[in-house]
Amino acid sequence: MRSSAAREARWERRVAPVCTARHAGDLQSDSLDEAVLRRQVGGASVMEKQLRHLVRLSEISHVTIRVLPFSAGAHAGLDGAFYLLEFPDQEDPDVVYLEQATSGLVPEAPEEVRRYTLMFGTVLAKALSPAESTALLASMAE
Repeated sequence: MRSSAAREARWERRVAPVCTARHAGDLQSDSLDEAVLRRQVGGASVMEKQLRHLVRLSEISHVTIRVLPFSAGAHAGLDGAFYLLEFPDQEDPDVVYLEQATSGLVPEAPEEVRRYTLMFGTVLAKALSPAESTALLASMAE
């Protein structure tokens, strides 16, 4: 088992640059539960600005935002946020980042990464299309 410091160093070397990358070639696909869009934080003005920002992001060619509507019912993402980072180089296997209240986990076992890949696929299958999601975000911002 790797030490905590070794895992953190590996995270910094491999994953952090991907999280902060803003290159046009980097693909980003996000799924947002409708609940996070409806829960008002910071007041109506703040919410409007955040929703309009999401609409602008959804118009960027390499960004896809999909909303998982309340009507989808229970789904695989209810346990909490996770980030699936896929790398084109075979030497850098895909990684999952699990966000927690005070820390994060990076499961490295290929079967765990596969499990989250499948979960993300089931979430996307229940989500609105990108165009429907953008329309919903725009209507909520009004």
